[in-house]
Amino acid sequence: MCWVLPAGLVLSGGCLLAGVILGGDVTAGLIVAAIFGAIGAVYSAIAFYQRDYQLGFFSVLGYLVDLTWSMLNTVAGLLVWAPACLIIGGSVDNSDNSRRSGCFVYNRNPRGGEYAATTIGTVIGGGWSSHEEVHVWQARIFGPVYMVCYGLSFLLNLIFRLVTLRPAGLVFQGYERVCFEDWAYWGGAMSGPNISWGGWIGGFLATALFIALTALIPIGAVMGEVVIVLVGIAGLCVYSLIRALLPAGH
Repeated sequence: MCWVLPAGLVLSGGCLLAGVILGGDVTAGLIVAAIFGAIGAVYSAIAFYQRDYQLGFFSVLGYLVDLTWSMLNTVAGLLVWAPACLIIGGSVDNSDNSRRSGCFVYNRNPRGGEYAATTIGTVIGGGWSSHEEVHVWQARIFGPVYMVCYGLSFLLNLIFRLVTLRPAGLVFQGYERVCFEDWAYWGGAMSGPNISWGGWIGGFLATALFIALTALIPIGAVMGEVVIVLVGIAGLCVYSLIRALLPAGH
């Protein structure tokens, strides 16, 4: 079948990664490789059956990243978000736009409420838009730190909205100020394929700054440098305070 070769490549990549991380432990390497291969095979089978990817540069690039650097996000989308979309009666809603970059798209969003659509990994619930595709590429760019930093940004927004005495609509206002949401709102559109490249680049730079400040904390802790840790914490606080005082990106 068409997904056997990609899954085999992922299996080989898993062996190599495990060998590097585990110092040449063959047994552990084979276990990790088997996990990579199984996930790659299942994901590829579903993706190619639904024709979620098309033959093109961005689609192929996305597929390779989805099963390597961004696998954590891919697994979350495959095991959590896709089933959730199906449970509420969602159906596959792919288009040329979604296939161009490789996305699973369903026509209903389990999140509901004020949220028109929600993306986890490569799975979009609620219909494709360039805004949601930005989230797909965010996961691909930042890989395993994406969901952690998204959650941290959201938490800090809640805290600083309260600190600055702005509790009205706390959860939604905090969500709209997440650095990844700023990026997606500034760079993408809520409907249609339009991209504002100035907003996209600005959002990327703001998000990269947030992630760099976050990274200073574990880096400083590993190095035993308290100053680096404090710079990271102070930077995140200043960033979040400023963001709490400014209008939402939407």
